[in-house]
Amino acid sequence: MATYHKVIGIDLGTTYSVVAAYNFEKQDVMVIPNRQNEHTTPSVVYINPSGEISVGRSAKEKQQRDPEGVLIEVKRLMGEQDEAGVKKMVVVRNKQYHPELISACILKELKACAERMIGEPVHDAVITVPAYFKESQKNATREAAKIAKLNPRLINEPTAAAVAYGLDSDEVQSFIVYDFGGGTFDVSIVRIENENTVEVVGIGGDANLGGGDIDEMLTQWFFGKMQAQYGSDFSNDKRLRGKARLEAEKVKINLCNDSETKVQEFVIANPVEGIEEACFSISLEEFERIIQDTLEKTLVQVQVALDSAQKNHEVTLEDVEAIILVGGSSKIPAVAKQLQARFNKPIKSNLNPDEIVAIGAARMAKNYEPSQAAVIKDDEELKPAEGVAAIGGGELDSTNIKDVVSHTLGIGLYGDLYDPLSLRTKSSRVGSVAMGIRLPRTTRPAFILLFIRAKTRRHPLISTSAKWLSAACGLSQRAFTGSKSRLRSMAMACFTGR
Repeated sequence: MATYHKVIGIDLGTTYSVVAAYNFEKQDVMVIPNRQNEHTTPSVVYINPSGEISVGRSAKEKQQRDPEGVLIEVKRLMGEQDEAGVKKMVVVRNKQYHPELISACILKELKACAERMIGEPVHDAVITVPAYFKESQKNATREAAKIAKLNPRLINEPTAAAVAYGLDSDEVQSFIVYDFGGGTFDVSIVRIENENTVEVVGIGGDANLGGGDIDEMLTQWFFGKMQAQYGSDFSNDKRLRGKARLEAEKVKINLCNDSETKVQEFVIANPVEGIEEACFSISLEEFERIIQDTLEKTLVQVQVALDSAQKNHEVTLEDVEAIILVGGSSKIPAVAKQLQARFNKPIKSNLNPDEIVAIGAARMAKNYEPSQAAVIKDDEELKPAEGVAAIGGGELDSTNIKDVVSHTLGIGLYGDLYDPLSLRTKSSRVGSVAMGIRLPRTTRPAFILLFIRAKTRRHPLISTSAKWLSAACGLSQRAFTGSKSRLRSMAMACFTGR
């Protein structure tokens, strides 16, 4: 049996997930197949009426027969809250489940596949997340990993893709990493300084844009054709919608992968009672016209990432060597065409876009020593993830990754108002910790200090408004009418404990 490193890399995707590990005999990363001998596993969970769970291909096929028990795109709910501040839950057969618990089912399946290949228990994993994930979403991912009996370390998906391509180079290179996955779109400007240093200098993206949205567009196109031909709206039929969604994905894949076939048949047998077969033709040209607005949104975000890279790190489009395509949706022919037309850069896609993120994660995982056991986390004790720290977090031993702050950090003042301290897109070393500081009772409602430990190790100074401080604390404004230096001194005294 081949010798594998026991710290695995996992791309926990919205629609598909991949697991990989470093093979010492072949001196390369190998993607680990699932039970069906496929390299990608659908991120789908099925719960039958008796509560039994299945994951992957078998769960996805249940969409046609029992759509109410099928859970898809759960990643979009991880660490999210509704407008009232209540944690979003997954509802199946009138029962609520934490999204972390459902994601843990997928991680358990990937872990089991890795253990079958490696031949030994696996306790550790480098897991990828979108660059635009908030801290609550990252914490939810860590929580899911713990439930799956894995010690997690997180890395951004575009960073992992750059690692998969560029760590063997001795030259300074910059890439646009265009990551168009099943449920999220990320774009990063990544600079590789040498074989041990990768720096993310700019980011953009949309956490709610991906291949699943394209499948839904094709599904709506199908229901429009059905209504035009049969005079009725069938879009509320859950069973038919499940069938149409599966067929939409097949049509999309065939249009994107088959260079010779420019037309595909969208076929569903016995869609509803009285109709033996529904069959409609769609050309590649019509398909690309349907999704053009979506593609344009991704191109806008590429420019956002380039603007932030130029503003914060003076990296311009001229410095970019190539565009790296990541994610299954990047296989759409129009993606490469429009990227080249808009930015005039070569496309780098010699690695499989579906697998590149997991490959990069596994390369990062090679830098870690496997632990003897996983953190114990019982399913029954699952609670909303809050303030969970990465297990054994820290900077990589032999690879220095400088990532970005994807969201602005600051002092919470009143309601949703806060005073910015660390602006998004500023570089920060992977492994730095965002910390919350407990303050004296009189000012505790006003301050929640978050900071990033920078190389200088300087503490951020606080400047804010007496108006909002007094409103938040319920005290008279006179209590906060001192100079800015007084307010700073007060905050720093709280921080240092004096």
